[in-house]
This record gives sequence, C-alpha cells and structure tokens, in this order.
Amino acid sequence: MSNYSIIREDNQVSVDGVARVVDCSHLPSFFHALQWYGSASPPYGEIEYAVDTQGRKMPNTRFSDFSPYQYLIDAWTAAKVAA
Repeated sequence: MSNYSIIREDNQVSVDGVARVVDCSHLPSFFHALQWYGSASPPYGEIEYAVDTQGRKMPNTRFSDFSPYQYLIDAWTAAKVAA
C-alpha cells in the first residue's frame, strides 16, 4: 500500500513522494497536514494541526481509517490525467 501526504496550505497531495496540486481548501482551517503510512503494518495515519492564533498547536491525532480522505487521492489521480 502507498504512503500519502496532504498539506492543506500548499494544496499539495503526494503519493509515494510524487506531489501534485489538488484543492485542499475545503479541509478545516485547523488542519495542517495528513501523513498516511500505508506501508506500515498495520497502516495508520496522523493528522497534524495548524498553530492557532495564540501560538498553540494540538498534538497530532493518529487514525486507522483513510477512507474519509480517499477523495483527495482520487483528485491526485485525476490531476495526472488532466496534465
């Protein structure tokens, strides 16, 4: 399985190190990045949070179900086709 990286501010989605521009602006403002370690056993991900207006940052949240973000990988695939 692949590794994914999603960076909201940069509108960047990477699959196994190959980055493409994908609109990520609809993700919540507190969302900084997502890392998915699909090659890990078992696969897991982490959400990295943005620094708030008072300079604070929540600790990363670990998760095991990537399906809510699959549409971003689908958009990454579509970006290749469009190019």
